Amino acid sequence: MLEFACLLHFALTALTAWPGQGGALLTPDVNTHGFIGVMGFSYTMLLHFLVNSSRYGGKTTALRRLLALLSLLLAGGALLVSKFLLTITGTAFLLTSAALFFYFTPTPNRREDLFLTWAVTISLLSWLYFVYALNFTHLWGFETRFSYIMLAFSFPISLLLFSRYVDFLQISPKHVKQTALVLVGGVLSLFAGMLLVWPPLELASAGLLLLLIAWYMLQAHRLREPFLLSAFIGLLLTGLTGVWYLLAYIMGHGQETKVMLSLHAHLAHFSWAIFGIYYLLLRDNGDQHRNLLPALAPLLTSLLLLAVYLLTEHPWLPAAAVILFLVSGLAPARALVKARQHRN
Repeated sequence: MLEFACLLHFALTALTAWPGQGGALLTPDVNTHGFIGVMGFSYTMLLHFLVNSSRYGGKTTALRRLLALLSLLLAGGALLVSKFLLTITGTAFLLTSAALFFYFTPTPNRREDLFLTWAVTISLLSWLYFVYALNFTHLWGFETRFSYIMLAFSFPISLLLFSRYVDFLQISPKHVKQTALVLVGGVLSLFAGMLLVWPPLELASAGLLLLLIAWYMLQAHRLREPFLLSAFIGLLLTGLTGVWYLLAYIMGHGQETKVMLSLHAHLAHFSWAIFGIYYLLLRDNGDQHRNLLPALAPLLTSLLLLAVYLLTEHPWLPAAAVILFLVSGLAPARALVKARQHRN
């Protein structure tokens, strides 16, 4: 059922983007397209990889069904713009995330477990923030912006990708621990800087994370891993546009901040999160490198068209990008169906 939820979220991510307006607004700065893309497809894919029999034993089937149902209710709340349904579902996700944390059983792959333990922990904290920020505007005198959930829930997805990439890139145990420390520390300090509205802390945190990304990009280049190199180039561009946005915001360039923020969000979603999810699905499905390009090329072309649209606003570009995005999902969809058949 979780695989079906992933496929439905993928379709909804595309359809809510048509014809490029992003759907209804949940809050002034969060639309249904972005919400379902991150909270629906990407986060549900994280759960797909996380919740398996080696980690949750006999509870796996029940957990996967419950998480699938909750993810569909969350998407329903977004489509209906129902604050009540979103709050109830968010609270249920919070409680379920606590169960995922307490029932987490170590596997033989301790390197992967290190990152996924943090992914579950940050998810738990993110759901707490989700429920609070949806209903209240301030916490201890600080403004709580609901839009921050988009960034908050992207962190567990990054931890999932790093949990697999460290093995693909043959990273040493010492550097794996350092990666986890820098990644989690940088992420938490970045989020703290956002809550405190303290740009110097945000810039310092972003700079630290950029150094980590650049180092991994060099490792991918050293091992001649073209798809991982592409992924880290995408993440580096995501980070650079994020820094550009911060600098434009500090200097008061209003229109430029809107473009940079939108470009940053699309780069994060397409070139890092979805690209990485596709790569893991297809690699787990046994696809060789020569078969990965036809699946990943439409996704990156879709991103390129969206980036050009943000800068030029040619009216036909969003429709073309959506069509390519749907085409890009055919191979991962086949991989999900195959995984479902294998599990049964």
